[in-house]
Amino acid sequence: MNSAPQNQAPAGRRPTGRGPEPRRRRKPPRRRVSYQAGSPAAIKRQRRIRRRVMVLLVTLLLIALAILFSTDVIFKVETLRIENPDGSNPPDTGIYSQEEIALATGLTPGEALFAVDGNKLEEKLLVELPYLEEVKVKYSLPTTVVIQVTPAVESLYIPVEEGYAILSETLRVLRITDTLSDGLIELQADLGGEPQVGYSLDAAKVEGEDQEENAETQAENQTLAQALEKLSQYLHEKDLYTRVSRIDLRDLENVTVTVSGRITIQLGTLNNLDYKFQMVAAIFQGTGEDGLTENDVGTLDVSNSPNTGKAYYTPE
Repeated sequence: MNSAPQNQAPAGRRPTGRGPEPRRRRKPPRRRVSYQAGSPAAIKRQRRIRRRVMVLLVTLLLIALAILFSTDVIFKVETLRIENPDGSNPPDTGIYSQEEIALATGLTPGEALFAVDGNKLEEKLLVELPYLEEVKVKYSLPTTVVIQVTPAVESLYIPVEEGYAILSETLRVLRITDTLSDGLIELQADLGGEPQVGYSLDAAKVEGEDQEENAETQAENQTLAQALEKLSQYLHEKDLYTRVSRIDLRDLENVTVTVSGRITIQLGTLNNLDYKFQMVAAIFQGTGEDGLTENDVGTLDVSNSPNTGKAYYTPE
């Protein structure tokens, strides 16, 4: 029997001209190496990790600086646009001109656009131009700062030592004066401290040596402002706000609202205002014995109506 030549490949396999291929060795699985705390190997590993973290942090810092530098160079203030909150023009700027608002921003052409702090600029304009109710600062790339404004409207007044503090509907102090305009709502309240023009009523300046007493006064002012805000909300919802002539918050357990200078509504506390004002609205809209006319003068007590379902009217 003839034997096959030594260099002849087995059937089904092409000859390669080389000897048999070596078997591939399988790599052994990686083993997790644990280092004993405080050992030289563990200390070396920690140093290596710290170096990698430091390199990563430095890299990120350099990238951030590069981005900041590029934005400061590319995006510079060239245009200031003043508009209404919905973006429309011409803007309603109230008693101020657009030039006055632009001057109050303090922005100068050429300064970095993203260096303009929108929040601080909004606060600055509200204080320096108190007859702006709301201010919103936006950016329009690449070179424009947008100022959206809403003018303030005189709504209430509260007696102070210098005369009267005139307030907007959102309780921002617009001015201190010794004369009053017609149509303002009288606010009777025990306000602690001195109201500051351009700030909310609850930011009245409180001075005294007793810090604990000062903090208590500030907290009472905030409670007063929150109560007035809540009450105003319901008066607006029931279309009564424009008819109100006086709000008395000197005692939050016995709040009263005078409408048209004729009818005093006794609300009691500010709880269940929705029910109380529903009853007030129904009585004001009623006719005959169930309603009040333009000639009625007296007191309408709804303080306990959520419990009794009744209101009591006492004519004068």
